[in-house]
Amino acid sequence: MTNTAAEEAGPQTEKFIVPMGRYLGYAVVIAGALLSSYALTQEGWGAIRLIGFAVAFALVAWVVLIRPQVTAHTHGLLMRNMVRDTFLPWASIKSCRVAQTLQIGTRDKVYHGLGVSKSARAAKREWRQSRRQQTFLGPNTGMSALKFAPPGLAGESAEQKTEVNMAREEILIKNEFAHTEQRIERLAMQGAAATTDQTPTVAWDPVPVVALVGAAVAVLAALLI
Repeated sequence: MTNTAAEEAGPQTEKFIVPMGRYLGYAVVIAGALLSSYALTQEGWGAIRLIGFAVAFALVAWVVLIRPQVTAHTHGLLMRNMVRDTFLPWASIKSCRVAQTLQIGTRDKVYHGLGVSKSARAAKREWRQSRRQQTFLGPNTGMSALKFAPPGLAGESAEQKTEVNMAREEILIKNEFAHTEQRIERLAMQGAAATTDQTPTVAWDPVPVVALVGAAVAVLAALLI
């Protein structure tokens, strides 16, 4: 079952970073399945309650931790969040940044995707590192030296500076978040030439909504039995 956003996106061409929380979601779903299997071998109301809670936790884990995903499609970027999907045509994408969520900027708005995210601790640590690495040239100039340049780079030869630039590029390539940003921006530039559509689509997906309703019903049933 698909929604309007997924239909407009077209065939999938590429997946992006899988958040670590997704593995936790799989663990919860597996634990829920094992507990349900164990409860089926037992008798009494306690076993039924255990099944209700196990099913509820598994459904919530799927919606919150497993479902969020960011994928590239023929016509644009599709960001699956918990219960809503956002389709962004390539021509509408003006900027891309990975923070605690994937932030895609258009002409009028910034859309957030939960399928690519940094932990708050990692984001803060990277911000502190970038502050330490920057060297400002004069007051209020807004200019900074190379982030990965060692002390004394300004007095080094052009060849050594080139080596530092290459090292910096290698570090950026190895950084999966930076790679994701660069990849999405590149796809947007390439896709913008093929289409002029700049209208994002946000749609509710009935499957996770039904899953959450089912989880609520399972919990209520377990509590009332």
